[in-house]
Amino acid sequence: MLRYPGLTGNVTVANFPPVDSAATAPETQFVYLTWSDGDAWHMHNLGELAPGRTAMFREDQLPPDIPGDALPVFFLYPDRLPDKLEKLMQAATMNTSPAWRANISLSGAASTAGYQGEYPDGMLDLPKASLMSFGPFLQAGNDLQTSCLLVNLQAGPGLDEATVSVATLRDQKILKNVKAHRNRCTVIELTEFAEYNNELLCIFSRDMTGIPLYISHDSALRELSLEHSHPPAELVIFGNRNKIQGHMKNWWLEHLHE
Repeated sequence: MLRYPGLTGNVTVANFPPVDSAATAPETQFVYLTWSDGDAWHMHNLGELAPGRTAMFREDQLPPDIPGDALPVFFLYPDRLPDKLEKLMQAATMNTSPAWRANISLSGAASTAGYQGEYPDGMLDLPKASLMSFGPFLQAGNDLQTSCLLVNLQAGPGLDEATVSVATLRDQKILKNVKAHRNRCTVIELTEFAEYNNELLCIFSRDMTGIPLYISHDSALRELSLEHSHPPAELVIFGNRNKIQGHMKNWWLEHLHE
């Protein structure tokens, strides 16, 4: 669930696969809400969800024991789980391609902006990972503001700190460094870079990965836009996409500087 000042976060989970298949037929599952304190995943069982049904949860419905800086994570699982976990898990029935879908959104008094909200399970156990996001949908000036919401989720509950940077690709120069944490949603303000509206920026980290989402809005929070950029592999059509992505990341990580 996204959390952003002045807006309300929402999550919709769906107990059905993205395509019809007998091999991925859903069953009644429990909806769980979890958050990390750095040592364990705290679990809340929110009840059962029947096959073919959806359920929506709002930020103002969160249990009072969830800290304001925590990342609330929702997931489906067919069995009852203990109050605490040392590692997140995924039900085998949900291991499909394409992945099971969810939706996340942010709501204001006049509008709501949403996007697909599932986090790839393949990113939960990466032993070493980096981040490279090209083109952060910067819309600044004329009463518009843009921020990056960097979501990181790992199987373990650790809240290790990492450095995330904003850079310009033309000059290969770092404009800003911020501290982010694993298993958190870090808000990175981008409005200060309004002068780069017509240039291609990037957000990167040598220390952690994650999914960067970009929210743009007016000062009254009445007009909202929520987008996300794709990893470099999505720029490749043929060949070994992951290998090419590795080369692209390494080149830029070597050349971007203070």
